[in-house]
Amino acid sequence: MPSVELAVIPASDAFLADESVIFPAFDFVSKVEGHIKTYWGLQLEDKKTLYWAIVWESYEHHKAFMQSTEHHVLVSHLKVAIGGKPNIQNVVFSDDATNAFTAPTTELATFKKKDGSVDELKTGLRYIGDIVDKLEKIYPPTVFGPTIEDPTTFLAAAGWDSLEAHQEAVAAKSIDEKGFAFIATVDVSMIHVTFKQYSA
Repeated sequence: MPSVELAVIPASDAFLADESVIFPAFDFVSKVEGHIKTYWGLQLEDKKTLYWAIVWESYEHHKAFMQSTEHHVLVSHLKVAIGGKPNIQNVVFSDDATNAFTAPTTELATFKKKDGSVDELKTGLRYIGDIVDKLEKIYPPTVFGPTIEDPTTFLAAAGWDSLEAHQEAVAAKSIDEKGFAFIATVDVSMIHVTFKQYSA
């Protein structure tokens, strides 16, 4: 299963004025060995945080690039687009994440168990995902996986018709009592992005 690198970047004023300033960075990464595809978009909630998802053939390909002499070239390309320190996480999702990232709106959620085991977290996310995947206005499968940086933190992605479609599903209490009981045991943060796939 491919590995996904998710970079969360405070966008610079230059990027917010002209998104194409980051294209040289995307183009450079697209030629790196192991790169499969790149998605990018602004967070819908604040409209100023850039989310950049790079799909790699494996985490080892990402790691090799980070340790290579070429990495500084990417950093130089990125300077104009970055307005603060990026946060980078890597994850191998439970399934192919293509539908989640190509949907009109992508929900990205981070889960961490308040107590209990990682296995309980995985089981709970699978249970929730199976329910969500049967809803209307969803682009299954919902995918999730532990971040390589912190295996007790899980990242999940789900594709929706729109931010409003997800909000309506939440308001309708589409998840059953068992699902809500699980959610009460985790710390969760959630945002939404409309991703675009980069092509040179």
